[in-house]
Amino acid sequence: MDPAQSAALSAKGRADTLAAMQLAKKRKVAELEKDFDDYRAARDPGIRKGALADVRQRASHRKPADEVFLSDPGSLSEGEVDSANASSTEEPLAGWGTRKHPAKSQQKATVSGNPGRPPVRQESPARKSSASNTFSDDRRQGMLSEKIRKRTSVASRPVTQAAASSSTAGRSSVVAGSSRSPPKWYLDLGSKTNKRDPILSQAEASLSRLKTKITACKDTGPNQALFDDIRMLLHEVAFHYVDGNLLRAKRILHNDDGLPQLFDASFSVGIVWPFDIKSDAEELYNKWSEQIFEVNLYRGIRQGATDIIDKLEASKYKLMDPKVHGNGKLLNGQWWPTQLCTVVAGAHGASIAGITGDAVNGAYSVVMSGGLDPSGVPYPNIDNGDTVQYCGTDAMKNDGQPSGETRQMIINSHNGQPVRLIRSSKLGGEHAPEKGYRYDGLYSVTTVEQMDPADSQRQRHRFTLVRVAGQDPIRSTEPERRPTQREIAAYTTDRTWRGKGK
Repeated sequence: MDPAQSAALSAKGRADTLAAMQLAKKRKVAELEKDFDDYRAARDPGIRKGALADVRQRASHRKPADEVFLSDPGSLSEGEVDSANASSTEEPLAGWGTRKHPAKSQQKATVSGNPGRPPVRQESPARKSSASNTFSDDRRQGMLSEKIRKRTSVASRPVTQAAASSSTAGRSSVVAGSSRSPPKWYLDLGSKTNKRDPILSQAEASLSRLKTKITACKDTGPNQALFDDIRMLLHEVAFHYVDGNLLRAKRILHNDDGLPQLFDASFSVGIVWPFDIKSDAEELYNKWSEQIFEVNLYRGIRQGATDIIDKLEASKYKLMDPKVHGNGKLLNGQWWPTQLCTVVAGAHGASIAGITGDAVNGAYSVVMSGGLDPSGVPYPNIDNGDTVQYCGTDAMKNDGQPSGETRQMIINSHNGQPVRLIRSSKLGGEHAPEKGYRYDGLYSVTTVEQMDPADSQRQRHRFTLVRVAGQDPIRSTEPERRPTQREIAAYTTDRTWRGKGK
């Protein structure tokens, strides 16, 4: 055979092989189309009885195209090769999705004698899988099983406390066992805000650091260094300007990842926070919940040569009614620069008098400030911290009756109602605050000592006050001390600026 004939045969062989491969591909595509039609027929609730068996029989006896080609390449006729060449440019999947099975069309035409009623869906019988059936139930079940495996493997992973907290970001902030909920005005704000005022940048940075430290306690366990950092940040952010949008964006009033996790056991994830951190966090929460964003120590007061209360402005900052017994929203250790500020907050009911109350319910609050009697001599008060010897106001009338304030305290000794006790820095001693006025909790009036004869004019009485059990310790020592260093600095700066000394 000459070289020309060899080359011709080789070229023809390559062309035949290529044509055979194209024809095999066409057959394979036709098979896939048929399988797809079979699959749809098997799933069709209106398929006639016996058709499913026909589908199974065809699928079980069908020989894959690639198997036909590989087992006997020469079985392809010259006509089949030419046909493959002629149709190799056609799109084999062009008809997919447009074919309609006759059974389905027939089903739509006859539906229980009521053409307008949709057919009732029926469960299709189970199919036997075939090794050559691309759309077999085995393959679909395998794909589904893989998806389920991946999902369950993720779901079965242990969830850290931090991850559990972040996963509830879009949920309600109320959990079972707690009635606490963020205020409505706060929830009504969107979590996304526009560019914030630069004046809020310090608060934003402090709040971010605060949340980072809290998360560190939850993830790695609390330690004294983290507690000190959180304590410092709470003291610091109290003097930064904030607004509602910033608090909402940082989720500061949310239960699960805001301030409540520091003072509400329902959200503390088992961490025992120091009592002063709990108190300071709750104080901030109460303040911001009432939309009190003012950082001026003398909020609600018109300052001048003589400070007076601005009644309209002061109404925004009232935490409780001074004419009720109990703590109200006051927290142990809460601090104010002057007695007038305690009146604005509702902790006490008088700007000068040391006892406030009424003739029916008795005294509501007392201030220990080292006051002087009418003759200019200090009252013989004794401050032992949890136990106090406190003198009532001397009578001014010569009627043989104790003063009104003293009678109020006598009522408390009978009705058992405790009084709020506020210590002033003027008191002196180890339990007094360094500056200003500090709320030190509830005290019961246990005994009454009449220090003067029954016919005396001043009718002095001294009362034994015992701190009610179960309260946090008095905040007179470090690191829990109030006022904080930040409060002392603000107090001193204001006094110096106003020319009133330190």
